[in-house]
Amino acid sequence: GVLLWQLLTGKLPFNDIGNRALHQQLSTGLVHTSSDQTAVLPPIFDGLPSHLRAGFGLRTACDTAAIIAKALHFDANQRFHSADQMLSALSVSKISERQFTIFISYRVSTEALLAMMLFDQLNNTLTPHGKNRVIVYLDSVRLKDGEDWEDGFTGGLCNSLIHMPILSHGFCAPMAGANIDDDTEEVTNRPRLKGGQDDWPDNVLKEQQLALALLQNKELLGDRARIEKVLPIALGQMDEEGHMTDFHEDGSNGGGGEYPDLVSAPSTDAVSKCLHDNFGCDFGAVRDTWTVKKTMADLLSHETLNLSKLGEEEGTQAKLDRATLKDLPPYILGSTTRQKRLTAGSFKDAVDGLSVHGLNKASESYNIRQRWRLWSAVKACRERIWQEVDLAIKKLEMRSTLHRMNVRSNGHTLQSPTSQWKM
Repeated sequence: GVLLWQLLTGKLPFNDIGNRALHQQLSTGLVHTSSDQTAVLPPIFDGLPSHLRAGFGLRTACDTAAIIAKALHFDANQRFHSADQMLSALSVSKISERQFTIFISYRVSTEALLAMMLFDQLNNTLTPHGKNRVIVYLDSVRLKDGEDWEDGFTGGLCNSLIHMPILSHGFCAPMAGANIDDDTEEVTNRPRLKGGQDDWPDNVLKEQQLALALLQNKELLGDRARIEKVLPIALGQMDEEGHMTDFHEDGSNGGGGEYPDLVSAPSTDAVSKCLHDNFGCDFGAVRDTWTVKKTMADLLSHETLNLSKLGEEEGTQAKLDRATLKDLPPYILGSTTRQKRLTAGSFKDAVDGLSVHGLNKASESYNIRQRWRLWSAVKACRERIWQEVDLAIKKLEMRSTLHRMNVRSNGHTLQSPTSQWKM
């Protein structure tokens, strides 16, 4: 709490009072905050320079001050009981980093559960070998209240090292309508893309095109482009037992359709505008080459992590029982009713009796065995992802060193952009 106060204000919280006054404050409670945290701006922010204070929204400022007040509470029982507890509070308060290690790209209607599993298994971990901190961008956690979604995800993606799309039938199908007469995609209940001006804007397509444009034009964008790697996570379809088929072999790629060899104008024009606004670069000359088909071909040209193989390897080494489920986050078990059924009566009957509605549809349709397999697969792929993080940071360090050497003759001093990931 003291350190966070000092980081925000540039001074210690007790600098301006003598020992006697300090003893009196500690005896009565150090920081008093309003019970209505949304109505009163806590005093800690009054000491910040205006350009820093302006960077905090009222809600964020109040939440942050409340966290500091709790950490500095004179009664130890009222403070956070662990570093993890304080970290969770800071994450909820939306004190978000300006730079990220991994950007998770997914279709909310089908893969929100898997995206949250990846976030939980990776965010704020340290890579075992490089000792680099992993900071994950997941829109459901990082987007601030009232922030435009498109502004939020472009800012996160432009400042991420690794782009990690979750490829699945549900991810691909809405973008593959070239040969589909009925253009309503049954899984996501939205029109499929056919190319042209009449397509619906597709945020998933925007993310893929923006990530690929950043990666393929690093020399043009220079030190402003941080992305070093595209690392797709491939998820095939699942049976009732949670066994996964291979995404590349079971028809998930394309979701039963074909990607149009045309530009989907509403999405691609938004990406071109984003690149112009953020980097001052005109991509108009290559805009017409960014077809949906080429975008997906470029994306799939990168080596993927195949969850079907990882899930089978990891899942065969563990047994699904009550003890196993106790180690899973509550949201994986689903509703309270579902959790109660798993803790009473026959465990096998409880698991078998839970609903199974389909494959790769909404997160709630995953049964317990499928959820457990997904969780096991995510745990199994962490080591590989950590290795990719270390490699990406090394590449960025080399690129930044060359850039600093190029500008040193002009008298500029640049801070290493990788310093924040070192503990």
